[in-house]
Amino acid sequence: MNCNAKIKIKNIFIKNHGYAKTRDIVNANIHRKYLKELLEEGNIYRLKRGLYKWNELEYDSSSEIVDVVKIVPKGVICLVSALSYHDLTTSIPAEYQVAVHRKSKVVLPDYPPIKLYFFTEKYYQTGIDHIRVAGNKVKIYDMEKTICDCFRLSNEINKDILLEGIKEYMKRRDRNIDKLMKYAKLTRTETQITKHVEALL
Repeated sequence: MNCNAKIKIKNIFIKNHGYAKTRDIVNANIHRKYLKELLEEGNIYRLKRGLYKWNELEYDSSSEIVDVVKIVPKGVICLVSALSYHDLTTSIPAEYQVAVHRKSKVVLPDYPPIKLYFFTEKYYQTGIDHIRVAGNKVKIYDMEKTICDCFRLSNEINKDILLEGIKEYMKRRDRNIDKLMKYAKLTRTETQITKHVEALL
């Protein structure tokens, strides 16, 4: 393929921390046929329609979570996936758990494995942290919101993981009980959360 075109495309991926959309290439006045060639050569792979990742760049092993938020750009990492990120569980989830607004329409690829949770406005918008992973912005619920969501959706969470999460949270120096109880009231988990907090204090 045209070497200059490949260099220009690679630079676009580097600028975007390893990712690019078809429109990024087209807007740079580069023909989209080069994307097809790069796919065939194995330089890039498709995460979903119109979204690609450069295959040769070195990124932290945790960067797969970035693939998830690129696939679901309005998604927020939640539940056990968030517990794991916050070091509140030793469990490694088999799939990425992602909250989206209940009115969202999302088409998921076969990989990576993602399970969507459709939250109402008040549950979706509350408690979002913005973190950086491999240079990319990732939305994830903070520790307190994550704990409350796990209790709110306890039928979706293994009981051992749920108890481990609250126990590990109560050991943390950066815990914020006032915030936890504020979220507990919002998510109608106040009775459950209070019982565990009082037992662990």
